[in-house]
Amino acid sequence: MSQRLTFRTIEAMYEEMRKENYLYTTSFETIARHFLDKLLDIEVFQSDFTEIKNSFKTEFPEEDLPEKEEEFYNKICSFYLRLKIEPSKKLFQYYQEASGHLKEIEETIAEFKAEINQIDKIKRNLTNKEAYRKYLLQYYIELNEEARGEITNFLSHGIRAHALREAQENLGFQSAILNQPYKYYNLSSLYQSGKVSELKNKFLDMPVLEHQELRYCYHHDKDEFVVKMQSYIKDYYIIERLERLIAGHHQLNKREEILKQLLEAYSQDKFLLFSNAVPLQIEGIFNDYCLELGIKPDELNTAALHKKLDIISDKDKNFTHYEYYKFAFPVLRNKVAHGNLYSGDSELTAGMLLLDLSHICRVITQTESIKINRALRYLKEYMQRPDKNNLLLAVLNLYKVEIPDFYELDEELADLKDKFLDEEIWAYLDQLIEQGNEVVNRGLARILIILKEDGIEAERCGSYLSKIGNDKSDQLDVERFERELKYMRFD
Repeated sequence: MSQRLTFRTIEAMYEEMRKENYLYTTSFETIARHFLDKLLDIEVFQSDFTEIKNSFKTEFPEEDLPEKEEEFYNKICSFYLRLKIEPSKKLFQYYQEASGHLKEIEETIAEFKAEINQIDKIKRNLTNKEAYRKYLLQYYIELNEEARGEITNFLSHGIRAHALREAQENLGFQSAILNQPYKYYNLSSLYQSGKVSELKNKFLDMPVLEHQELRYCYHHDKDEFVVKMQSYIKDYYIIERLERLIAGHHQLNKREEILKQLLEAYSQDKFLLFSNAVPLQIEGIFNDYCLELGIKPDELNTAALHKKLDIISDKDKNFTHYEYYKFAFPVLRNKVAHGNLYSGDSELTAGMLLLDLSHICRVITQTESIKINRALRYLKEYMQRPDKNNLLLAVLNLYKVEIPDFYELDEELADLKDKFLDEEIWAYLDQLIEQGNEVVNRGLARILIILKEDGIEAERCGSYLSKIGNDKSDQLDVERFERELKYMRFD
């Protein structure tokens, strides 16, 4: 009797097939035969191609498949199982690549251990630079050992599922980074350098070609490097931009008096004075950074810089240049602290420290891992463009964020709440809810809960929540909510 193939039927069969070895080790023809063996009322593996083809046409006359044998089996796999390539080929590819990566990692670990052995053979006390070099190498060894463990786990438990995903047609957006089998796969350079650039965090606005020239000068002509560095500081208004950042951020503003004096000292070429004082301020800003990430002050009182950097790196995935501040910056700081800075290189040291200060001030004011920064951005976007979507996003991102009095935004925050006394916004919420978008409704549920907790139209919020479901606010992806909200359309 003829029937129609449904998506539900195919998915159920495919789920069973995923557990079988043949899906990962055989050709399209064998995979297709296994699929058809579950589907047809004949013994597929005891039948020839003509019998299989005719049986399929009899049972599923509306399905259109090629007449030639190879094309027939290929179409079964591509159309019904969404396979663009045999999973066995992808499996072999990932086995080869993972094996190569494990070999690279072993060689890298051996290289770094050999260098540590050379440092350990030094009979005298290690210099500051040598000690931090050893510390850096130990860090990279641990990093590579973690990568080795991740790859081994992938080979043991994840390779088949990943190979199958990559063998299938991609029916939606997938980021290459998000879909990588393991971190080392696309980021191997992060594990192999063993070196930290002292320039990478400093000249971020400089064009690429100029940056290449600058790097050359840093290694081969320090006098010319200082000239280029000072030109960069002047041309890109580093001091002026720093002054604006300090004046406009609640944490940096607490340091305004001392930082202003230090910037004046730099402008007056008092490089020794500047260099001796600014490292302490940079370390203090890292302490402020930790506080803004929610770390309690008593946990930071005795924490050294490297510990604070570990905390920041763990809590803020957007924090870059972790290795520089952990392994290179302390060498510069200790050089100053131990009185090893002399007037001949004070201009170079001061310029480098000024650019470090500029970088970390930009980071602490811009990273959205700090909730206040994120809340302020959405509030300012609403103030600049007070439409309904920006209103909803501002309310969502201000939840449980206490905006410091420093910003003088009490009036603007009160205005947000007043907007929900307007019938127009509730009519808009009705329109959004009626669209039935799961992601948007999760965000709306969270917003309604926020309003209800603040005593704003509490009864009405409860009524709207009953339409959506109180549990919809769970597992909310705020960024996805924003994207979906942006593209909502109404007839």
